[in-house]
Amino acid sequence: MGNFKESNYYKSEEHLKNTEKARILGIKKIKELAKKRESDYYLNPSLCKQCNNILSYKKRRNKFCGSSCAGKYNNKNRDTSFINENFRLKHREISIESNRKKYGDKYIPDYSYDTQKFCICGKELTYNQKVSKNIYCSNSCRANNVPPEVNDKIRKKLLERVKNGTHKGWSTRKIISYPEQFFIDVFNSRNILYKYNFPINKRKDLGLDNSANYFLDFYFEDKKIDLEIDGSQHENRKEHDVTRDKNLSKIGIHVYRIKWKNINSKKGKSYITKEINNFLFFLKNYKINLGVSP
Repeated sequence: MGNFKESNYYKSEEHLKNTEKARILGIKKIKELAKKRESDYYLNPSLCKQCNNILSYKKRRNKFCGSSCAGKYNNKNRDTSFINENFRLKHREISIESNRKKYGDKYIPDYSYDTQKFCICGKELTYNQKVSKNIYCSNSCRANNVPPEVNDKIRKKLLERVKNGTHKGWSTRKIISYPEQFFIDVFNSRNILYKYNFPINKRKDLGLDNSANYFLDFYFEDKKIDLEIDGSQHENRKEHDVTRDKNLSKIGIHVYRIKWKNINSKKGKSYITKEINNFLFFLKNYKINLGVSP
């Protein structure tokens, strides 16, 4: 303190201005670091132990995405067969009693739900499946056993209904897959504008004999780029994807595809991280006026 020289600088307006500038810069830096931590988190996010979906940044220290998943996870090993059996019996008694009041003595109770019924694969059908009059134990079992010509016949009838205007066709997809949710969080954390599940209405406008829609996973309207996240189901529809990409290119939309891999392994995490960085570089440098990639 002996060498300290008194100065009026600390009392001056210049000092107050510099202090205010430092405060603003400090707040800006804190926000930048917080945003970087959030974006880095989504490169290696925590997953819900029950549904395996990505936990948001605010819930990153939790084990579950909500109380519903926590309850399912903690109760999945409980033996509920006794509860289900009592519920089934009570439900049947209420149904029989209400039908007797409605139809009188003419009503004959149907006890066929108590009998054993088996799927074509040999697996016994559950009570709910018997009530709904299913003959297959699962959708995969039905797909493996129904003749292809039957499915083709049903498909042609549905397409005819769409053409005739009696059915409007698919207008939206409500289910968000895990890979799509992952990229939604990545783009939101970086404040990148996009349109999710964007419909290209009426494929017949593209010269196709079909009035259904194309849905774009992530559409970047300013660059006219369609980002598609390809899961394992795309292995069996490569020809369809090639045709789809060509049709979209006719109206100036460039399709960029990323093959999804499980991020539970180090190899999968490094792959997805690399693909994200490659796409962000492509998105930044894409020349829409030239119509070609950089």
